[in-house]
Amino acid sequence: MNAFRCAQCGSVRATADFSTAASPGTRLYQLLNSNDAPTEIDRVAAKSTISALDSRLALLNDEITRLEALKAERTSLAALRVQSQAVLSPIRSLPPEILSEIFFWTIPLADVLVQHRQLDLASWSVTQISARWREIAISTPSLWSQVVLSYSRGVVWPIEAVETQMRRARSLRIYFVPSRTVDAAPQLEMFQLLAAQSSRWEELVLGVTRPLIPAIAAIRDRVPLLSRLWLQWDDDPADIDMDSVSVSCFSNAPSLRQVCVAEELASPSVSLPVHQLTHYNLTGSIEMHMRILPLATHLVKAHIICNTAVHDVPRLTLPSLRQAFISPVEFLDYITVPGLEELGVWLPGRHEVDSPVPPQDLASRIIPLVARSSCVLRRLTLEGAPRSAETTTILQKIPTINHLVLVCSDPGANEETNQLLSALTAVTDNSTTKTVAPHLNAIFFTHARNEYVSEYADMLQSRYTAPECALQQAALVVQFESDVLEPLPEALDKLESLRSQGLDALVVSGPRAVPMVAEWTGQLPFE
Repeated sequence: MNAFRCAQCGSVRATADFSTAASPGTRLYQLLNSNDAPTEIDRVAAKSTISALDSRLALLNDEITRLEALKAERTSLAALRVQSQAVLSPIRSLPPEILSEIFFWTIPLADVLVQHRQLDLASWSVTQISARWREIAISTPSLWSQVVLSYSRGVVWPIEAVETQMRRARSLRIYFVPSRTVDAAPQLEMFQLLAAQSSRWEELVLGVTRPLIPAIAAIRDRVPLLSRLWLQWDDDPADIDMDSVSVSCFSNAPSLRQVCVAEELASPSVSLPVHQLTHYNLTGSIEMHMRILPLATHLVKAHIICNTAVHDVPRLTLPSLRQAFISPVEFLDYITVPGLEELGVWLPGRHEVDSPVPPQDLASRIIPLVARSSCVLRRLTLEGAPRSAETTTILQKIPTINHLVLVCSDPGANEETNQLLSALTAVTDNSTTKTVAPHLNAIFFTHARNEYVSEYADMLQSRYTAPECALQQAALVVQFESDVLEPLPEALDKLESLRSQGLDALVVSGPRAVPMVAEWTGQLPFE
C-alpha cells in the first residue's frame, strides 16, 4: 500500500500499490506478455485493475492540475515580488537634481559625435524610461543645450525636433557642420532656425560654406552671450576666391573669449575682438599673427601656427600667456612669455626637406626663451619627430619641466622615436642607476602607428622602479585599433602591472583617442 495526501482536505489515504500488480509471476504479467485468451476470472480481475487505475489516474490528474495552478501562481507572485522590489530601488529615491546630473553625464562629447558622424540621442533617450524621468529631463535645460547637426552623415534631426530641443534649453552650444555634397537649401533653412536663437548661443562650432555666408552675416550684434567660437571652411577652397569671403559679424561680440579659426578662413576678412581674447587658435601668415598678438594682451592659451617664413619680426611680449603651442620653432626667438607654464612645438622630420630643423635648433631656442622670460616651464609637448639629443638637453637644462608629452606623429621618424625612448630609459650598471631627467613625474606618449608601445612600457617600468625617480603618471593613446601589432597586448599587460604597483597609468583608445591627442597638442578650441 502507498500513502496519498488528499489535495482537497490534506488527509493521508492508503492507496493500492500498483507497482507489483503486473510483476513477474503474476497472472496479469503472463497475460500482458502473451496472447493467451483470458478466462472469465481474468476478465473480472482486469476490469477491477482498470477501475482502480482509473481512480488513481483521476487523483493524479487532479493533483497535476493543482500543481500547475500553483506553478502559475508562483510565477506570477515572483514577478510581482521583482516589481515590488523595484519600488525600493535607490535610484527611485534619488532627488531630481542628482538624476539631472546623471543624465547630463550621459551626453556624448560633441567632438566625438561629429568625428563619428553620430546623432546625439542621449537627451531624448532618457525621456522614454518613465514619466518621472521624462519630467526631470525636460525640466533640465542643460540637458538640451548641445545641438549637434552634421550634414556630412546625410541624416539630421527634423526641424521640429530641433525647435523642441532649443525650447527646452536655456543657453545653447551649437555644432553645425554643413556639407557641400548635400542640398544647400535644407542646411540654410536649419541654420536660419538656429540663428533665430543666436541671442542664447554660448558656444558655436561652425562650418562655413558659401551659401551660408549671408545668413552668418545676419547675426551681427545678435550674439551677446557667445564666448567660444570655432570657424572652419567646409567648401573646397579651390572653387572660391577666399578674399571675397567676409566673416566679420563676430568683431564686436561682447563676451567672446575663446576663438579657433581654420587656416582657409584665417585672413583679414575674419574680424575678431582680439583685445578681449583669452584663448586663440589660429593658422596663418606671420604678418597676420603680428597684427593680432600685440593687441591680445589677455591671452592665456594660444595655438600659434605660422604658415609663412618667420624672420626679422619685432620682438613681442605676451604677459598673460600660460599655455602655448607654436610652430615653427623659429617664432620662439621673437617672443617673451614671463608667465609661460606649458609649451608645445611641432618638429618636422629629417625627410621633410622643405622645412629642415637642425638637431640643435629646439634646445637653442627653448632654453634662451625660458631664461629671458624668467618663466617656470612645467610641461613640454613635442609633436612630429622629437629627437633624443635636443630633448634630453632641454630636460637637463630646465629642471622645472616635470611633465613630458611625446606625440610622435611622423611615421618616417622611427629612428628618432627609438633613440628618444632609449634615452629616457633608466639604465642600471654595477648597482648604479642612471636616469635622464629623474624629476619627470609624468610622461605621455602616442605614435603615428601602434609602434613602440612595448618600448614605452619598458621605459616607464625602468623609471618607476629606479631610485630617486619621480614618475607618478603615464598615459598611452592607441590611435589605430585596426593596426594592433603583436607587442601591443604584452605592453598593455606591462602597463596594467605598473598600475597595480601604484603608477597612475591611463590607456586611451577608440573614439576618445583623437580628441585626447588634440588636447595634448592644444588643438581643441575650448577648455
